[in-house]
Amino acid sequence: MTRKENLRMQTFLAGKGFRVRVKRIHDGSMKGVWRIYGPGQQWTEGLAEVLNKLGFTNFDGTPLGIFSASGDFQIFVRGFNEMASPSKNVDL
Repeated sequence: MTRKENLRMQTFLAGKGFRVRVKRIHDGSMKGVWRIYGPGQQWTEGLAEVLNKLGFTNFDGTPLGIFSASGDFQIFVRGFNEMASPSKNVDL
């Protein structure tokens, strides 16, 4: 069963053209970070630019860049905390 906040974020990103899987991390040192994974896709500077424009940052708060991932499209980002809120009506 996929958590509601993960479905909201996945739907939001799908609306922006991303075919990805999403998971919100709820504990540990990465608490509050989204893991975004694009199976079979390569990470590019262009993807970083698009996600930066959407308002995401690297897990440490810096802008995303080519070194935010190591080849494959799997990144850990911050942003859009409202997606994780219990509110059902998130409108972005």
